[in-house]
Amino acid sequence: MCMISPCEVVITTNEQNGDGLHGLQMITVRNYRLQKGNKIQLPHNCVGIAHHKGSLYVTSGKALYHYTLTGTVIKKLYEDTIGSNTVYKCAVNVVSDTIFVTNIDKNTLLTLAMDGTVISTFSAIDLKGQRGVHVTASDQEFVSNASTSTIIQVNSDGKKKLPGKMG
Repeated sequence: MCMISPCEVVITTNEQNGDGLHGLQMITVRNYRLQKGNKIQLPHNCVGIAHHKGSLYVTSGKALYHYTLTGTVIKKLYEDTIGSNTVYKCAVNVVSDTIFVTNIDKNTLLTLAMDGTVISTFSAIDLKGQRGVHVTASDQEFVSNASTSTIIQVNSDGKKKLPGKMG
């Protein structure tokens, strides 16, 4: 899930009933009530999502795609087909215009340029079992770990773990 405006979010959906429908569901809050908005069907699995400057970044488990808010694909930015969860979750750093991508098969955190070029790959024992990644507006990067119920902080270029751990 990601926020695209103060009162609108987008969630990823994957139908489990065998019809293979994958997509994005817009949800708006009006008068303290949730209302479904547009649903955009995509041709690939939808695992993670991030929003930046009117664009959506969607992971499929094996690739990162750049989309418009209306669902038009701009470009496949990055792909790693050696495994099923190599491009799992993503977050955009609005300060440095970089994209962080978790690879749970290899226990790594990738830092990508906005064009999909790999800038760095970070690996640490604390990344084993990682699931989520988030970047704050003040340029702080966090990675959550489902296996150990912890959160670690990495530096802004995604190359090293900062001191401390929550959990």
